[in-house]
Amino acid sequence: MLIRSTPLSVNKNQIDRIALAKGGPLGKLLVRSPYMGSKLEYVPSYIVHFDYEGKKLSSLFRPKSRGETITGSLALIADASSMRIGVLEQNLSLAEIEISQEDLVRTDDATVRENKIMERSMALARKVTTLRHRISPKISEGEFEVFYRPRWVSEYGREGKVTHRLVTAADHFKFIR
Repeated sequence: MLIRSTPLSVNKNQIDRIALAKGGPLGKLLVRSPYMGSKLEYVPSYIVHFDYEGKKLSSLFRPKSRGETITGSLALIADASSMRIGVLEQNLSLAEIEISQEDLVRTDDATVRENKIMERSMALARKVTTLRHRISPKISEGEFEVFYRPRWVSEYGREGKVTHRLVTAADHFKFIR
């Protein structure tokens, strides 16, 4: 299966070192089971593009800027598994790669997921444009762009019984609020 994905930046040796450390001091206290292995998964994600337009809101200190029209575009990134949404500040480098069907993470119904992401991203776009530009925005309907993010899932347990999982992003992309 051919997909668009962010590049892999954490290899198997690095993830084995992280997994053997159990994610840090707290993980060592919580996880008593031995390390069983790691597998690479690809999680569906979305880039949502919005165009906005609005008039500058009045300010006590800037009365001249009232009524000035501002237009622009905004890109948000949404993780389909956790439903987290953030502002995309820089362009992502996406590459087309070939993977097997088992490497894809299954999520709930795609239309339900896309509707939830659209609602949440519309609310965040409204909030971001209001705070950044001090405007009351009119936001156009968003456009989806689907891509996949790699992640390593390390499993701990004993023979056939997984007790803990440690999920590590394999592309070093982080959601910052």
